[in-house]
Amino acid sequence: MIDGPKISGWRRPGAGFVAVLAAAVLAAAVPARAQDTPVEVRTAAHLALSQGRYADAIRYLNQLVTWFSDDRSPSIVQELEGVYFNLGLCHLLLGDFDDAREVFQEYLRRYRRESRAHLVAAYIGDTHRYQEDFETALQAYREALRQYVYTEDVLSDILLAKVRCHLAEDRWREATPLLQRLYRIAPDFRRRNWAATMLTVAHLKEMNLDPVFRMVPILLAPDSFAAFSVALNMTALETADELFAEERYREALWLYRLVYPHDVLMHNALTRRDRIERRIDFLRRIPGDAIRELLRLQEMLSETEAEIAALEEIPNYDGELFFRIARSYFETRRYREASELFYDLYVDGPRDRAEESLYLSFLAATRFQPLDRAFARGGEYMDEYPGGRWYDPVSLTLGQLYANLRDWPNTIRVLEKALEVSPEHRELVECLFLLGYAYFMEEQFPASVERLVRMNTEFPGNAREAEGTYWTGMALLFDKEYERARVYFDRVVEDFSTSIFVEDSTFRSAVCDFALGEHRAAEAKLLGFLSTYPESVLRAEAYVILGDISGVFGELEEAVRRFRRAVAHEEQLNIELYNYAVFRCGEILSEMRQFEEVIAHFNRYIERDRPESNFALAIYWIGNAHWELDRRERALGTFQRAIETYGRDRMELGIDLIFEEWVGRTRRAGGELEAQAWAQMRELLYRAQDEGATTLALRVQRILPFDPTASEREQALHREALLNEANLPHASPGVLEMIVHEANRDGNEALALAAAREIVATFTETDYALTARALLAEEAVAREDYAEAIVHLDIIREVFAASEEAANALMMLGRIYMEQRRFEEADEAFRDVLGVREWRAWWPEALFRRGEVARARRRFEEAAAYYERIYVLYSGHREWAARAYLARAETLARLQEINGAVETLEEMLSQEDLAARPEGAQARELMERFRRRI
Repeated sequence: MIDGPKISGWRRPGAGFVAVLAAAVLAAAVPARAQDTPVEVRTAAHLALSQGRYADAIRYLNQLVTWFSDDRSPSIVQELEGVYFNLGLCHLLLGDFDDAREVFQEYLRRYRRESRAHLVAAYIGDTHRYQEDFETALQAYREALRQYVYTEDVLSDILLAKVRCHLAEDRWREATPLLQRLYRIAPDFRRRNWAATMLTVAHLKEMNLDPVFRMVPILLAPDSFAAFSVALNMTALETADELFAEERYREALWLYRLVYPHDVLMHNALTRRDRIERRIDFLRRIPGDAIRELLRLQEMLSETEAEIAALEEIPNYDGELFFRIARSYFETRRYREASELFYDLYVDGPRDRAEESLYLSFLAATRFQPLDRAFARGGEYMDEYPGGRWYDPVSLTLGQLYANLRDWPNTIRVLEKALEVSPEHRELVECLFLLGYAYFMEEQFPASVERLVRMNTEFPGNAREAEGTYWTGMALLFDKEYERARVYFDRVVEDFSTSIFVEDSTFRSAVCDFALGEHRAAEAKLLGFLSTYPESVLRAEAYVILGDISGVFGELEEAVRRFRRAVAHEEQLNIELYNYAVFRCGEILSEMRQFEEVIAHFNRYIERDRPESNFALAIYWIGNAHWELDRRERALGTFQRAIETYGRDRMELGIDLIFEEWVGRTRRAGGELEAQAWAQMRELLYRAQDEGATTLALRVQRILPFDPTASEREQALHREALLNEANLPHASPGVLEMIVHEANRDGNEALALAAAREIVATFTETDYALTARALLAEEAVAREDYAEAIVHLDIIREVFAASEEAANALMMLGRIYMEQRRFEEADEAFRDVLGVREWRAWWPEALFRRGEVARARRRFEEAAAYYERIYVLYSGHREWAARAYLARAETLARLQEINGAVETLEEMLSQEDLAARPEGAQARELMERFRRRI
């Protein structure tokens, strides 16, 4: 509730009205001269009345009463009617209410049936009212209405006077029917509007809103009393507050919108007072009979002064009013208006409400699109009120909004800042979960694991525990931490058996087994998974893995069966898995030499015509199968049709394989078939060039240097035609790879690098990018741009993790990190090489490099152990064995183990082939130096 004095709805005129009235009339008074004749007195009285000099008029009128009150002649009696009437009015206007009443009563005793008697009866009631004898006044008004018939104009004045009597005693129930009648009959806007305003107050006090709705047009009219009525505005505000408390928000908002701001209300009241004073001053300066209007204006002036006095006692409530309007907008789901009004209050409103206003502006902005305002105001709140009252809910909500938009970088930014500012965040669990999920989506898996593990460790039993456990497992799985990931998936299955993550966790646990090489365990889990969840959306993917497991163990028929089960549910497979299952199945069928089945299998694949299918590669397998079935001409024809159909699209990677296969097949075909095939290829080149099919033409030119029917000159021309930088945007990956190779051979490093960059940019996820990235990494190292080299090498080792190129990439990374003195990362790279059995050829160097890392970190004993392992375990690698002997001797010397160093060198030199190497000479020199130190 807004603080301030209690407003009953009406301020009675009282002494203030009398003072204003007397001041208005006495200001014009002048001393009267003694008059000797009735004619002169009558003339002076008339002049004083017309000039508003009521005190002078009383003196003259009393003189006439003294002279003629007992005269019974008709003309005098008739003249005295006017004298008594005007004399009463003069006393009334001067505030001499007892004298006025005495004169009016004498008037009625003498002239009860005269034309102005009804006015006098009403004036008698006014004298009592002005003296605050409201019951007597009401009785006088009732008697006047009983005895006389009034015009609507005068009746309106009487009704208004009776209402004021009731309101002065706060009797709204008695006033209401009078106000309703006044509202109906008042002949002018001012009194009708006043009645509407007071009726509105009465209805609001009774919480009777329907009649108020109907009065809105007149309340909002220009110069409406509602615009400066303290009673109406305070009552509307109080009623709106009650409605808001009762959750009747729409009605509350409607009433709040009726309330004028405090400053506007005061301005309107002051303006009205000035206007009334000017009118009063005008009326008392002009001749004429404007008494009734003057009386009304005097009451209006007194009423306005009372409004101003009341407003001066009420603290400015504008900020609170606008705040409640904004709250009502919010509760009625008018969020856009609420957000803007709250923000205006934050900028210009009361400072003690600024933080809450900004918070509510943000909250409202989260409820409508677009979310630009929500992001801006949430960010502003976090900047302006770090650790504020609503900091925690604002930061969490802002993070959730970004997460809903899958804007993970901003999700992380907001929530990390929130936890830095508010370490004991009220929604810490939710923040940690969202951070863990956002880091996962950004492929920052260690950070994801750290947040999720913290959530479940610090808050065991939290509402997100099952989700946190599951996503921890997923982050570890994607980070290739398969053994750790499996623990979390198994925990979901065991500890959260009713959660929605059990099905997926069962499957992921089997995936971890498969990745760890525990194929039989993975197979058992997947078969159990399919038995438990036969309708799972993951069943197709499960069959893909089962097919791979069967392939590992050479169970080829079972592998085919499982891959076919996967393909049968192709709608559950993304295109990558779908293509993998189809082509792996086809490869196995080919390995089993079931070539007719291979043809049928890939024909079915082509017929399915799924978007992004690799039709060119499928045709390659079909053509290969025909060849194996000794249908050589048909095989070459199949390849030729595929080339002509798909060769114009540089993204059809299977065409490059077909070209390579085509070359080998034609060579084996020999004779007329070979010559005919090459003739057809040359013809295709000319046709492609004529049609402007540059990609197809480049593909043909790539193989024409191998045309046995062409001269050396022709072969050289075709090769030279390829080595043009203008070809790069049109070249397929096979053509680009050939350009890289041939440009390097010619020493055209710029072209080779440009072609490699085109491969990486356009064919990023293909095996062609592997050698291209390796070349780019080597070139970057050569110009000491280690940042670019690291980017390429990291991708090679992650995307092509099982390849030999990945081993080379790790070794290069280790050497780069050594150069940068990033010893921890260097050691990790060399250690990763040692962890893959297929990379045994790199193990001696990897061990040596780890020794170098240890030596650089002054861990000499550790370094010596690495060097010794090389010539003990990998003595067949003579280069690395020789270097290891030498390095171990130097390391032992740093440890002051000179005898050990000499013994190591003697052992090395005892081996003839090592002694003959360049390292042998170094060993002898070192040994002599060390012996001198013994």
